[in-house]
Amino acid sequence: MIEKKNKGIVVILLIAIMLVSACANQGTATPEVTTTEQAVSTTTEPKVLRIAETLVDFALPGQSWGGDIAVNSAIYDWLVKIDDAGNLAPELAKSWDSPDGKVWTVHLQEGVTFHDGSAFNADDLIFCVKRTQDEALNHVDKDSFSVVEKIEKVDDYTVKFYLNTIRPTFMYYFTGWNMIMLSSDYDYAGMGVTKPMGTGPFKVKEIVIGEGAVVEKNTNYWQAGLPKVDEIRYYFIGDMETRMNMLEQGKADIVRDMAATNIQRIKNNPNLKYEIPYTYFRVISMNKETKPFKDDRVVEALKYCIDPEVLAQACQGKLGEDIFFNEDFIAASQKEYVKIAPREQNIAKAKELLAAAGYSDGVDIELYFESDLDFSPSIALAIQNMAAPAGFRISLKGNSRDIYLSQFWAKVDFSVTSWTPKIEPSLLFQVATYTNGPWNESHMAEPEADAILDKILVETDETKRLELYAEYQQWFRDNGPMLNVQVPFIVAETKQVMNYSEPLTRIIGIENIDLKVGE
Repeated sequence: MIEKKNKGIVVILLIAIMLVSACANQGTATPEVTTTEQAVSTTTEPKVLRIAETLVDFALPGQSWGGDIAVNSAIYDWLVKIDDAGNLAPELAKSWDSPDGKVWTVHLQEGVTFHDGSAFNADDLIFCVKRTQDEALNHVDKDSFSVVEKIEKVDDYTVKFYLNTIRPTFMYYFTGWNMIMLSSDYDYAGMGVTKPMGTGPFKVKEIVIGEGAVVEKNTNYWQAGLPKVDEIRYYFIGDMETRMNMLEQGKADIVRDMAATNIQRIKNNPNLKYEIPYTYFRVISMNKETKPFKDDRVVEALKYCIDPEVLAQACQGKLGEDIFFNEDFIAASQKEYVKIAPREQNIAKAKELLAAAGYSDGVDIELYFESDLDFSPSIALAIQNMAAPAGFRISLKGNSRDIYLSQFWAKVDFSVTSWTPKIEPSLLFQVATYTNGPWNESHMAEPEADAILDKILVETDETKRLELYAEYQQWFRDNGPMLNVQVPFIVAETKQVMNYSEPLTRIIGIENIDLKVGE
């Protein structure tokens, strides 16, 4: 392991990686033929995939904010996954069943080993679930798994979970990027950040925090024929333009979360392509614990300043086609989504509400956002301009995502934050809007909203659950302290890349990615 203090070695390593990467993706090469015997032999060069990512700061498993997901997707496996059709599918869990939504039996795959050679079994699954309740860890899924009252190890590959309430969506709890399957014998507290270890398709070869990582093929991977490439080299680059340049210059094969402004450049380059696996969120949150948004009239006033069409234009898109707008955490592509007409922009009404709240001369407020993520700066500027006529004097405070999340997120009065939808929306609402939820950046504490969510969580009838979701979304339209601009998540690639997939869980199907040879 190379430590950060060995800067000279690190720089040499990363430069060497980039110098050889141009030839690393050429696939099968035919050696010089000198004899008849040599004429029938070939040499296959390793397939090396290169990914330029936003600056990654690894977190202890369970505390990740998702910025390390591209690397974690290679190192770890999950109990279940989301397939290409958007359905829950087996991974380390072979099957599962529940007669009542309260008792769940999970059957595990056999023959799976961790990178250290130890077997994955029921003890590890039990460890992962119990770990969520460790007070010292502050696991982001603590509240979700607090419903587990008792765990029974039936045998080495069968576990029963007894819940204290009905949870028809319990297995979806395992799709979160913090619910990676860990070894019950490994020291994650001591090495989970610097030397992560799992059952995944790739083993860690080198990690330099904040700079880069190299992972190599797990030759003992439990899924036959996978992974498709031999090595992945990650370059942690905070600047989006630099990542785009690396793609154009053949120094990277994949750039996730690409700027929409680069789409035309990608289209004009015969060696590049892009895809949009899903839309994700730019959530404008107002802190309900502090002034001025502690007063509901100020929240409503801000909402009356907003024209969703203008927001869509600021994102270089068209409302209802590639840009969507709502006031909660459900994506327009999800079955739970209800299209609710937004309030029409009304500056006079906004002024009236501000005056009633005691701000007849207007109000000064700072709007924090992630300056290195596409769409966020444009949305912040559009809000500043739209709200000014009503008396909102907004100062823009942009910071790179790593600084924003570590220093300002959930601590400021007004913010624009990037969020990813959850395949089961209640999972996101539980952490993001529920009273005292761990990611409740608006600090909302609304008994009426909590009561609706409580009903959603226990309802086993699909039709009734959808009706409750409609009620929940209407509540946010009328009372919620947030706005949501849904924007495309763009993945740019060289045309050598095949089989890229990334569902709403953000967990990349990295074991299936392959590279065309001879191109």
